[in-house]
Amino acid sequence: MYKEIIQDRDITKYIVSYNSFNFANGLAGSFLNILFFSAGNLATVIEYQLAYQISQLLSFILSGIMANYIQTKFIYSLSSPLRAVSLIGSVLIGGIFMNQFFFGLIYGISSGLFWAGNAIISMEVSRGKDRLAFLSFNSTVAYISSLVSPIIGGVALEITPFTGTMRYVAVFAATAALLVYSGASGLLLNVTEREHPKIKFLDSIRANKLIKWQYKSYFYFSSFYGLALSIILPVYIFKITGSYTMVGILVASMAASSALGNIFTPRMLNRNSNSLLPYLYSIFIILVSTVFIGNLNMPIAVLFLAGDVALLLTAPMNNRSMSNFMNSVDLLTTSFPYWINREYYLLAGRYTVLITLLMVFVISGFTHSLYVLTIMSLTVLPTIPAINATSQL
Repeated sequence: MYKEIIQDRDITKYIVSYNSFNFANGLAGSFLNILFFSAGNLATVIEYQLAYQISQLLSFILSGIMANYIQTKFIYSLSSPLRAVSLIGSVLIGGIFMNQFFFGLIYGISSGLFWAGNAIISMEVSRGKDRLAFLSFNSTVAYISSLVSPIIGGVALEITPFTGTMRYVAVFAATAALLVYSGASGLLLNVTEREHPKIKFLDSIRANKLIKWQYKSYFYFSSFYGLALSIILPVYIFKITGSYTMVGILVASMAASSALGNIFTPRMLNRNSNSLLPYLYSIFIILVSTVFIGNLNMPIAVLFLAGDVALLLTAPMNNRSMSNFMNSVDLLTTSFPYWINREYYLLAGRYTVLITLLMVFVISGFTHSLYVLTIMSLTVLPTIPAINATSQL
């Protein structure tokens, strides 16, 4: 199933570069929300996320303009060292680097550069290949590479003799080294990009008229449940246990579930799968998410399991939807405006989630923010039309 993907040298180089970044992200990124939650205020975490999401979009748009003048792999490679600087600055310099808005701004810029470059590079290296198998294999390696890193990070944070922000110095230093390696290895990628007309900002606006509503709906809702789960559940576990190791184990278990979902994507939801499967998966995700309503009476293991099952079933649905979208833009002269347009919907969805969580926290406290996860699980339903959509814009 994956033989062609593994034997392709360009794809292998890309997977190594991409997953060096991914491993580093699992090592430190898993604990950034905990870092900003250290004052016991969920609002600080959400403010960091709000700054991060908006700067990520603006950076993504800027990348489209940069792509007119420089190769995409340079945009892709620039992101990792910039992320390393923000992490090191937070623990060794402090001050403005520890301000949740400023840190989120710098971290978001690096993220936008990375994902913009990654979108085009992944398109180019997988052109003419089995896209579903490629997405499944790369996502699998990505999740597997991040299984150990959050546990290592959690244990390191637990046993360190330092306190305060200095508690993070060893983890962030190791992460920075990995990020620099990821950026350097990205420069070695042999990616031949097709000639395309210069990309203008308005192109991303015009692209909106051509994208099918099924994809627009999917992009908007796709971040709801995953983002809320990644913020609320780890912070909640840390709040009731006070253990960085437990948070690391939670993040690792969630990554493992997503990895399994990606590994078995072609078997769980390939192009010829029973059309009822996406509906059955969605119903099951919603049912298991009801445990968050009764979280005060639920063992931690049950909360872990609920999140894991939801991620296991969402992975093949997301892969199938994205495979359809990538195939739909494959024949275009340049796909960059469509990727940027996708980011508009993703950002709108993420802001909806974050503002909702912030309002719930301010009005009724942290515990009720966990209840919102049950409601957010309903947003897996808009994935179904994207799964059933034809590979046309």
